[in-house]
Amino acid sequence: MNRRFRTCLFICLWAAILFITISLDADIILTKYFSLQYEAKDEKNAQNIAERFDKIIWSVNREIGFYNISGIKVLLCSSNDEFTDLMTLSGKLPDQTVAFAVPKFKTITLKNPKDMPAKSDYYKILKHEYCHILLHHIAPQSRIPLWFDEGFAQYFAKQWNFTKEVEFLMDALQGNTLNLSKYNYHYPKYKNKVGMFYLQSYYNFKKLIADYDFVKFQKFLEMLNQTEKFSISFYRIYGCTVQQFLEKVQNSIKPHLILALFYSGFGFIWTLIPFLLLIAFIRKQIKKRRVEKRWSEEEDWKL
Repeated sequence: MNRRFRTCLFICLWAAILFITISLDADIILTKYFSLQYEAKDEKNAQNIAERFDKIIWSVNREIGFYNISGIKVLLCSSNDEFTDLMTLSGKLPDQTVAFAVPKFKTITLKNPKDMPAKSDYYKILKHEYCHILLHHIAPQSRIPLWFDEGFAQYFAKQWNFTKEVEFLMDALQGNTLNLSKYNYHYPKYKNKVGMFYLQSYYNFKKLIADYDFVKFQKFLEMLNQTEKFSISFYRIYGCTVQQFLEKVQNSIKPHLILALFYSGFGFIWTLIPFLLLIAFIRKQIKKRRVEKRWSEEEDWKL
């Protein structure tokens, strides 16, 4: 099956999906940037999503420095079964997927908030999917490595937190880091590696921004906007091949781990200091009272 045939098949498949999902009684919210399709019973959720998504698009565009994007189509699934069916048709996605984008068609499919866990950060997930669409809109001809794609989306969706840092450190301690060059265009086969893939993709992307600078990153995006080759643009801007960068970051994980453990231990000590001082003060007061009591007893004995 050659690439052109796969592309045609993919386009036909998604045309069929869109035809199936767009019904005559569907309600649609239209804005400058997107259209949101939903069923009438989900109107309140749809209005909330539309209002927040409009702000998300504006804020991400401003941060990255790209504005010329519109025509995004968002589908709010009415049930968990509908979302699962569409996810299955879309290809091999991680089981924990709760939203997915198809950048080629500028579409985002969302699980209904009612089917999501109570503690889910729904709007960061939506922001993540928008970042995928924006990146491919900026670089429509480039074949973007999956680690860069997912790192980009997590970074600008602000999805990193203390819990994920701990998960990353624990996996690194156990030697569960991945060779990301093996997953340029597909997710890891085994479920237990998918989580580390996301964590490591974020770490790599963060290192790219931190080790160089954001202005250079914007220049890289501008070059991607004008050329088809991700690898060539990367080398021209960063002065190393993608593989060299991945190896450099891979070698930085162990020092990062050591520093993180050191600072966490150092921070723990500083957290303990007030308690240690309090304990020392209490012991000093107890000792002082004992001495005063002994002196008092000695004075009474003398009398």
